[in-house]
Amino acid sequence: MTKKKGKRRDIQPDYKKGISDENFEQLLAESFKPVRSVEIGDEVEATVIGFDSEYVFLDLGSRLDGILSRSGLSEGENQKLAEGQTFTVYVTGKRKGTWECSFRLGGSDTSGEATQTRAVLTALEDAYNRNLPVEGTVTEVSRGGFEVQVMGLKAFCPISQIDSKYCKNPDEYLNQTHTFVITRFEEGDENIVLSRREYLQHEAKKRAEAFWEKIEEGNVYEGTVTAIRDFGVFVDIGGIDGLLHISEISYERIENIEEVLKVGQTMDVAVKSIDRDRRKISLSLKSLMDDPWGAAIKKLSSGGEFKGKVMRMKTFGAFVQLFPGVEGLVHISRLGTDRRHQHPKEVLKIGDIITVRVLEINEANRKISLTMEKEEPDHVEDIKRIRKEQDRTVKSTPTHMSNLFDKALKKDKK
Repeated sequence: MTKKKGKRRDIQPDYKKGISDENFEQLLAESFKPVRSVEIGDEVEATVIGFDSEYVFLDLGSRLDGILSRSGLSEGENQKLAEGQTFTVYVTGKRKGTWECSFRLGGSDTSGEATQTRAVLTALEDAYNRNLPVEGTVTEVSRGGFEVQVMGLKAFCPISQIDSKYCKNPDEYLNQTHTFVITRFEEGDENIVLSRREYLQHEAKKRAEAFWEKIEEGNVYEGTVTAIRDFGVFVDIGGIDGLLHISEISYERIENIEEVLKVGQTMDVAVKSIDRDRRKISLSLKSLMDDPWGAAIKKLSSGGEFKGKVMRMKTFGAFVQLFPGVEGLVHISRLGTDRRHQHPKEVLKIGDIITVRVLEINEANRKISLTMEKEEPDHVEDIKRIRKEQDRTVKSTPTHMSNLFDKALKKDKK
């Protein structure tokens, strides 16, 4: 029997699989790239090269790769993880041939080895010198401030520096983890002073600068009322305070802003104008509301009678609200009395419900003239009716009687 010869299969070594000439050139070029020197406390750009259920594996550009505990990420951040994604991390320690990393120094993903006193002090001193944020947990409320644990060391935060606003209840910060900056570092005495206030102000400034880059006239933003003044309210939008003038709150006239808005209230506002040089923003709330004038003008007509509410008075007349946001003026000469008045208050008072008649509507200037005077009778139709009756009477008079009337008139003329 003759044996059949099979086809020979070339078997390549594993290290040659998937390596093309182009890939080889790329790998060769990358091997000559300078290696970054990394130390504990450094802030570095990291690229995701892989991940499992516990860790994210990072390329730090150094000889050693980095790891980031997934327990330190939010649910949203975990879901968005993808290879090739780049972000900034802090090197917090070294373990088993890799650099341990965190989004903040002192984060919860720091290992026991990373909190050794020498390494910790080095990292905190570097954070102090470079004004980097550190994470700490408030463990005790002490006289004048708080004791804070940062990477296993005790630090102190004055009560005035725990927040950007006044601290009314210190106990509410107890056992809470916050981000701080180090304002004082004395290694020998292990005297570390923190400020969360400075960190919050710095972050707010960064957000404000970023917001200035994208804010545009006409855009609508969610804002929070931060202060109320007689002339309007200040509203925080994206870390920037804009002015909502009293005239832009509503189409209805507002006498007391605090009856309409409260500090801390959130609402949508439109950007009316921007002065980038002076860093001033004008806001509007009423531009997001339906204009009542359009609906009211369809109901109003010259000569029509309406009931209205006296809203305010001047020496020249009284302003009467016909519909919410729509007012008309009753001039002092048209108060419906027989005598002359020096002020409308001689006849009216604020809040009175009165009947008025529309004299004139100026749509272009949005002005309505009103009167309290009673409408004078229209005699035109009566005159027409009387003339018709006279005509009928003349036509029904006999001819001979008409001739007698003519002769009598002629004699009178003689």
